[in-house]
Amino acid sequence: MALKPCKSCKHTVAASAKTCPNCGVADPGVTTASAIGGLLVLVMIIGIAVSMCSSGKSDKLEDAQADIEADIDDAACRKDLQCAGDKFTVAESLY
Repeated sequence: MALKPCKSCKHTVAASAKTCPNCGVADPGVTTASAIGGLLVLVMIIGIAVSMCSSGKSDKLEDAQADIEADIDDAACRKDLQCAGDKFTVAESLY
């Protein structure tokens, strides 16, 4: 059991004590700085979890499909019927 000074009267109390036996203040082992530090750690963990869950893979897939469509040259597709068919099939499947 760790002993810490009370945040109010500086009397030595257990860190897990609910009240200080000397002055009666609630949570004597928890300082404002430690409470704020714990809150910041919690916010960082939540932020990391949200960023990991929302990776945005669907946006990357749409960008890749747009790049592939842009690479198809219209002049070359006019000469090749297979290329023209592929181009219009992909365009229709996106809608």
